[in-house]
Amino acid sequence: MELLSKREQLEIQEKWLLKRLDTLLPILMKETGIDMWMVACREYNEDPVFLSLMPPKAVSARRLSILLFSTKGEEFERVHAFNYDIDSFYRGIAERGEDPVEAALRYIESRNPERIGLNISEAFAFGDGLSKGLYDKITDVFPEEQKRKFCSAETLCIRWLETRTDEEMESYHVVNRIAHELISKAFSSEQVIPGETTSQDLEWFFMESINSMGLNYWFPPDVYIHRNGEMTSGVIERGDILHCDIGLGYLGLQSDTQRLAYCLKPDEEEIPDGLVRAFNRGMEFQNIVCSQFKTGKTGNQVFRESITEAEKNRLEAMLYTHPIGIHGHGAGPTIGLFDNQNEIPVRGELKINTNTCYALELNVKEYIPEWGVKTGIYLEQTVGFNGERVVFFDDRQKEFLLIR
Repeated sequence: MELLSKREQLEIQEKWLLKRLDTLLPILMKETGIDMWMVACREYNEDPVFLSLMPPKAVSARRLSILLFSTKGEEFERVHAFNYDIDSFYRGIAERGEDPVEAALRYIESRNPERIGLNISEAFAFGDGLSKGLYDKITDVFPEEQKRKFCSAETLCIRWLETRTDEEMESYHVVNRIAHELISKAFSSEQVIPGETTSQDLEWFFMESINSMGLNYWFPPDVYIHRNGEMTSGVIERGDILHCDIGLGYLGLQSDTQRLAYCLKPDEEEIPDGLVRAFNRGMEFQNIVCSQFKTGKTGNQVFRESITEAEKNRLEAMLYTHPIGIHGHGAGPTIGLFDNQNEIPVRGELKINTNTCYALELNVKEYIPEWGVKTGIYLEQTVGFNGERVVFFDDRQKEFLLIR
């Protein structure tokens, strides 16, 4: 598919950001009971939420950068205490040569908030972006009257990062389509010559293709070979299952996708029936997990109820779904971990919210009669929860891709 130019992409992201700042952020601040949010960081030591609040052309903080958001009374304000201009997104409050922390204090005292949210958290990296050095500087400058108002903004950070606007939700179909089309191109006879092509060749194909499109990947693409029930790498042979895992970003949104292909043997015209049944069982587990999503449920509830239902349906299943959005491993509730198939303390207790997105990641193991062994069906698809149902962005894989 044809991608938008960089200018067109940034113009769209600017519109999204302005809407998020003007309509979403005030709601989230009131929801979390914070009427003054202070986001402060230094160049190359950015707070995880900082760039999500900045114009999309920004790639880092500059020296000491401070953003302030106030919902005191009925008026919402967003200002900055930098020593440089950042377009029309924020009103500058620092006087020439004034220390940003002192400028922030002057503004905060003029608004007289009840609770000042700082990005400090014991449990969540996304809410723990204020460095120890900056915290010490702030506490040295602020009087006791203001310091008594300090509170953790961890929940606000998570809610801001996890929540998508309707426009972002709709655009996720395009983000996923890019990934799906790239995988279809890689897992084809055009790129795979059994007996010659290696799994590493395909990994490089993914990396170079993503780079040539002017996009980034948030983790290096992986390609695995499933052969006789074992996972391996190297030269691809006929009769192999190919399994990829790629995460690319577009329009500031990250995707995470795993898809499966089968290399037909010389005497095969179709995929073995056992693999077809196994793949359908993987989709059955996807449906089970999706049916458990409800606003207000915790990640642990979704995990526990999904696994319980899978066991009732005699599925040998694993669930390790994670939030996704601005970050690949995003802010929001953890729903199982690959290396810990149990309820997850703290992170798993976060609740499912409307207009949030997830990498629906899971696997089932099924016996393949034609092979006489069990094999894993590994599936991952970026999805959104709109408050009523789970949406498969650009649909999901419904059968193996075939390499003839």
